Amino acid sequence: MVMFLQCLNTSIITVPLPEIAGDLDITVSESSWLLLAYSLGTCALLLQFAKFGKNNRLKKLFVYGTGIFIIASAACAFLNQFLALTLMRIVQGAAISMAAAACPIIVIDYLPEDRQGYALGSMASGTGLAMVLGPSVGGILSQIITWHYLFLVNIPLAVMVLIGALKYLPADRKPVKKNDPDAMGSICWFIAIAASMVFLENITAWGIELLLPFGIAAYVGLFLLAFRLTDNKLRQPILSPGMLKNRAFLLIAISAMMGSMITEGALYLLPYLMQIAWNMDVMECRMYCCIVSVAAFVSARFVGSYCDNHSSKVPVICSFVCTIVFDTIFTFIQPDWSLAILVLSATMVGITFAVFETAQYIRMIRHTRPEYKEEAATMITVLTYIGASLGLIAYSLMFNAAIPEAMGAEIDELTATLMTKGFNATGVLGLFLGLGGLFLASIVKENNEDE
Repeated sequence: MVMFLQCLNTSIITVPLPEIAGDLDITVSESSWLLLAYSLGTCALLLQFAKFGKNNRLKKLFVYGTGIFIIASAACAFLNQFLALTLMRIVQGAAISMAAAACPIIVIDYLPEDRQGYALGSMASGTGLAMVLGPSVGGILSQIITWHYLFLVNIPLAVMVLIGALKYLPADRKPVKKNDPDAMGSICWFIAIAASMVFLENITAWGIELLLPFGIAAYVGLFLLAFRLTDNKLRQPILSPGMLKNRAFLLIAISAMMGSMITEGALYLLPYLMQIAWNMDVMECRMYCCIVSVAAFVSARFVGSYCDNHSSKVPVICSFVCTIVFDTIFTFIQPDWSLAILVLSATMVGITFAVFETAQYIRMIRHTRPEYKEEAATMITVLTYIGASLGLIAYSLMFNAAIPEAMGAEIDELTATLMTKGFNATGVLGLFLGLGGLFLASIVKENNEDE
């Protein structure tokens, strides 16, 4: 249920996002912050909350996180100002990350290895179900009533989670203070990720869009280096140095981030393409977005079960091949193309999402030493959100760089031709990411091959 809520809070606004942007008088690029802010609140604090939870605070994390999430969701429903709504989305993400931080820890601690894939697949199915219902509910509410009610949908479900946590989770034992993450390291981690997002989102505004690929790579590399040099000196580091010394783990982690960038970037811009370039209304757009969600929901458990009994490498390789195929289509797609092409592409996006949420998880855990498995399980979720955030930023930047004449334009000022041209450019970016992810995923052997 927690993973369902975590994804629903993103998927429910994807279809109405053009309408929200129009009501708030913001651009396509600015609207990405309504998704980025939620990801920032989640990924910037998930590792810290996981360490708190591991230190005998699982129940407190669930209860406090869910309670704050309920309050923040109610507040979002009454906000009509872009900055205020963005800040409250950060609070929403931070609150749900408190509960979500405990989920992979429970899977690793309480289930045998041959059942972990199925459990992670079930979690991914919850995510997939949220992807199914989110666009549908979002499209219906925004068209029949108003998009403000989208945030109220979370509240009854969050109340159920809160009641379940109070009733069924065992009481916390006394925590060991010295095992808590360092406060200064936690603050630095949050500020560093927030600054990275702001920097990357504003690259084009600062006139260096031609250096986009090199700028992103250099900035992220410098950020990671600076964080590691600082974190190693802290009493309780946010990231265990031993886990990051594992070459196979790092390569899989980078490929997982690249996969998240591809899927999130595509899902961010698809509703704009369908509504502006293909002249679909919100309900039609919802129907086609549901194809992505259904494909993810149906395939998630199958992929998890397959990885329990077979290689987790094969599904990952196949998923990157799928990204190359659908990004090739997105590079050339035009409004007069058959809708069957859109259905095929949406199906591949959904299957790819399911694989990245299951097989990539399992690969990373299997390439981690036993003492780091719980931390690795949480780290995967963090990487997913960081990758999703980078995907939103990179696709937004590529979109703006491809159509500089439309930079800063309101939603109703974008023509079908400009929208299609910008979307085609993001397909090229997805192709490069897919090829890079395929290479990294291919060179890492399975554990049984190493033996």
